Amino acid sequence: MRTMVYSPDPILEKASLLVDQFDCSLLELVEDMINIMFKHQGVGITAPQVGELQRIIVFMPIDTISDYPKPPRILINPII
Repeated sequence: MRTMVYSPDPILEKASLLVDQFDCSLLELVEDMINIMFKHQGVGITAPQVGELQRIIVFMPIDTISDYPKPPRILINPII
């Protein structure tokens, strides 16, 4: 399993690459990201934070109206 990457690790300063392969390894990466996010009690994490230079974000939706937790959201190749 992957681990959290901390500053000043140089990978955190590099530009991430577009995801072009949607396969089992991508699913594995996303599952690792979700597990690491929960382990560190975070609400979001990016692929470079687990050592992968890919454009992936996993986050927990914030919903103050609902009484039940919602599943994590996954963004692949997001554009802001």
